[in-house]
Amino acid sequence: LKPLDLITGINLRGSSPDSFVRVAEAFGEDVVYEIDAHCRQDPMVAAGSGEHYLKNPDELVAVIRALKAKKVAVSVKIRVGVAADDRVLVRKIWKAGADIIHVDLMDAGVTKLRQIRNSCPLLIIANNAITTFDRMREMLSHGADLVSLARQSDVDTLAGLDAAISRYADKEGWYNSPKQLCRGGDIRALTFCCMPVKECPLIPALTRIGISRDEYVRLKLETVKGTPLDSGPNTCFASLAWCCKTSSPCMFRDMTLAKEGLSKKEYMRRKRELSDTIMSRVFHDVPSDESS
Repeated sequence: LKPLDLITGINLRGSSPDSFVRVAEAFGEDVVYEIDAHCRQDPMVAAGSGEHYLKNPDELVAVIRALKAKKVAVSVKIRVGVAADDRVLVRKIWKAGADIIHVDLMDAGVTKLRQIRNSCPLLIIANNAITTFDRMREMLSHGADLVSLARQSDVDTLAGLDAAISRYADKEGWYNSPKQLCRGGDIRALTFCCMPVKECPLIPALTRIGISRDEYVRLKLETVKGTPLDSGPNTCFASLAWCCKTSSPCMFRDMTLAKEGLSKKEYMRRKRELSDTIMSRVFHDVPSDESS
């Protein structure tokens, strides 16, 4: 695979940190090593691998840390609904140093995905019966960075999804833009929220992530200062920093974009940059065990 323009990932089932480390030593740094904490076959679980790790997270943490000591990229594949609390689990995975969480959502859907996105800043791969563009966008708009198809990963389906998301990204500017917070979006959607001047989903969201209203206002205004989002005297709060997603009709936003010569695609790209800054603030510290 070395001559190909691909990132190689290998899914590994093992019952001790040393077993994973030996594989990493054999293949080196150019591979993503995925710890399988997902397999539910009884012999695998009885051997101390697969779902065993979801109920024994300290053992999973030990494997992650052993692999990261080899300075390799680490993914962890989990199945939701097995651990005592998936939010606590993913924060432990984050704290241990993993780079990717690969989530089999089972039948839990986007609600569980949004909880995971709101609990850690890691790259998230959403998995389970994602074979249409609408289903793919549903995952991406609730927190996923990538999707995986599992058993239905045939060439035609993969090519179709790749072409569809490429067209969407070229048109919209932000391929996995979240739904707005008031419509069930994850906390990346804070980039689209207005000033906290009324009771709406923004207020409890800020409380949950430990950011005051004043800090939220200051963070957004300081981040957009000197950028195209800084302007907008005719918008609701005199700055594009507070404006909504382009999929929501707003003549004041669109008039401002036209006046500033800012395309909707560039506007969404700038909103993504603002979201990245907000997420960096939300997850600026790796959590302690007590705050997991």
